[in-house]
Amino acid sequence: MKMRRFWLLRALKIVLFATLLAAGLGEIVVHLWNWLMPEIFGVHAITFWQGVGLLVLGRILFGGFHRRPHGGRCSPPRAVVQV
Repeated sequence: MKMRRFWLLRALKIVLFATLLAAGLGEIVVHLWNWLMPEIFGVHAITFWQGVGLLVLGRILFGGFHRRPHGGRCSPPRAVVQV
């Protein structure tokens, strides 16, 4: 029972952190867009959900959602040759 409560609390913390992070980053995107883009390119202002959508779209196009193996490195570790 204690273990179950521990994992439930941990999952709740992760979900809360991810939600706050997405909301914060979405708000930053909205403010930057609405501050710069209408003046520079003459486009319309966007809403919060459009900002979150831009954030997700940029992540899909340029970063992906995969986790990198081997501690974040892109290439597999080299074999060590002992002499």
